[in-house]
Amino acid sequence: MTNSAQIPSSIDPSTQGLAPLSEWGLILVEGPDAATLLQSQLSNSVLGLKRTIAGEIAHGHDVRLVGYCNPKGRLLASAWLGLFPQSAESEDR
Repeated sequence: MTNSAQIPSSIDPSTQGLAPLSEWGLILVEGPDAATLLQSQLSNSVLGLKRTIAGEIAHGHDVRLVGYCNPKGRLLASAWLGLFPQSAESEDR
């Protein structure tokens, strides 16, 4: 059990709630058939995602947790999926 004496008081308030995710990677899928491909491969819908512009924080329905499963339905990988255009004026990737 943790008590207040064991909790360090030198935590930087600007980093509270953040955790390093060094084992995570980033995959960028783009092209005219990207949504169709992902829709058929992942466990959650990719349609209707809201755009998140660089510098903004994606939250709520802006991102979705998805799973990639084998033909038997066993989970092989999980990921957070978002729609991130190159700029506010550009087309969706």
